[in-house]
Amino acid sequence: MRLMSWNARGLGQPLAKKFIAEMTQKYNPNICFVMETRYDYKKGEILARNWGYSNSTGMSSRGFSGGLLLIWDDNVSMNISSMNENLIFAYVKDFKNAFWLTCIYGNPKTHKRHLVWHQLKTFSNSLKEQDEWIVMGDFNQVLEDKDKLSFKNTTLRGADLLRNCIDHCQLSEIPPLGQYYTWSNKKEEIEAVWERLDRGFANPLWLTNHDKAVLYNFPVKDSDHGALLISTEEMPPFIRRIYRFEAMWLTDKDCEKVVEASWKNNYTGSPSFILVQKLKETKVALKIWNKNFFGNIFVRKKKLQTQLQQIQRSLQTLYDIKKEREIRRELQTIEEQEQIHWMQKSRVNWIVQGDRNTKFYHAVTKRRKIRNRIYGVYSQGRWLAEQKEMKEAFENHLSKVFNQNQEPQVQEILNKLEHLNIPKLDEEQANWLSQPFFRKEIETTAF
Repeated sequence: MRLMSWNARGLGQPLAKKFIAEMTQKYNPNICFVMETRYDYKKGEILARNWGYSNSTGMSSRGFSGGLLLIWDDNVSMNISSMNENLIFAYVKDFKNAFWLTCIYGNPKTHKRHLVWHQLKTFSNSLKEQDEWIVMGDFNQVLEDKDKLSFKNTTLRGADLLRNCIDHCQLSEIPPLGQYYTWSNKKEEIEAVWERLDRGFANPLWLTNHDKAVLYNFPVKDSDHGALLISTEEMPPFIRRIYRFEAMWLTDKDCEKVVEASWKNNYTGSPSFILVQKLKETKVALKIWNKNFFGNIFVRKKKLQTQLQQIQRSLQTLYDIKKEREIRRELQTIEEQEQIHWMQKSRVNWIVQGDRNTKFYHAVTKRRKIRNRIYGVYSQGRWLAEQKEMKEAFENHLSKVFNQNQEPQVQEILNKLEHLNIPKLDEEQANWLSQPFFRKEIETTAF
């Protein structure tokens, strides 16, 4: 299971919506908690469906402050126990896990945070001995000296009260990876402040039953907070996608030149053979063109994201603060350019292809992707959830099926086929399919 948390500082911002859409598409979190939505909950519910989540709850903001949105996919069931402007208590289940989840948004006002800590203590007192419990979100509070980087003010107001709450609830921090600081005031030079505010904690039983759980901290970028992702399972290995023609290539005039140049190559053989060879040639040419030309904006974006991660992990001096600011500004510029590119592309598609790039289409795609994902395999009397175990189970089963000692004879297969009512092409139909095709026919069919 994967759980994501982010203080968005306003879901009305296009970059905030785009960031969540990218994160949910790339990491497929089963549960996503968004704070400071500064949004009406009903509008947030619509956004959730656009991101591919059919289940949601939350609290509307009060004016331009606050607001919570909790969304989850159909692979988990969630029972909301209670909810207010700072906390959501829920019981979560999937096919192998069951635990209590608390999503927290610490009160921005220091003198009111103790009320949130008191609610956590009260809830912990109500838990049974066999209950698993996890707490994640923006605590709005540092715990110790190393959680704050400031060149002017190093005071830690309220740290003792949170530490007392964590100890009372018997919570331990989920091992974090990635960035250390999760919040920045985004100011220059000596005015810059960085703090570790976003965290994940769990009780001993949850940590014991999820011993491979890891928390990933992402860079501070589109908000003043970085997102966090908790994974209770090993991240699946990267698998290269199969080749598909991308409709977005059609927005670049060079795409037609690449296809036309590849299509001019001459081959001998039947019309079907020639078509297959030209498609293969075009495929190779388009892949090279996409990597070296069309895709360069995404390469630059990824490079800058890596640089931003590296420098935020080692912030120490004023030079680091200044350099981090420069990289973040350049990354924001590229993302704005990318957003303009997609806006222009969507207009072209609207005119040429009709309403194919709607929010509804993306939501349906997201849901299908979630539905098609294999979360577990029942093999030899037990559930397998690890990627490596599932892969081995499939390989063992298929090896057993296709490596039978007694293979059927060719004649036996033919005898079976003879009794099947399979439609056959007559001579006229076969001749018609073998006829050469013309450009006009392709254009009429494809466009």
